[in-house]
Amino acid sequence: MPKISAATVPEHRAQQRAALIRAAVDLLAEQGVTAVTPAAVTARAGLARPSFYQYFPSSAALLAAIVEDAFTAADVAVAQALDAATEPRARIDAFVRAEL
Repeated sequence: MPKISAATVPEHRAQQRAALIRAAVDLLAEQGVTAVTPAAVTARAGLARPSFYQYFPSSAALLAAIVEDAFTAADVAVAQALDAATEPRARIDAFVRAEL
């Protein structure tokens, strides 16, 4: 039985999934999309290769998760920037800065 590295199984699974995504992002930035393979990602994350398939059915699914996470983070950043600005000109400036 694998060791659980969190207080609960759902927390452990979330940590493992996040580790795979971080490893894939690092590989993507360093070597490009072709480097994002199950073997390379799990090796970078320090997990056994079969673990990959517990979280993602393919490299393409992992890349899709990375894109989804990036868009979610960008949406949050824009919303926070716009919440802090009240005047129209300041809101436009906040939006442009958050998008860039």
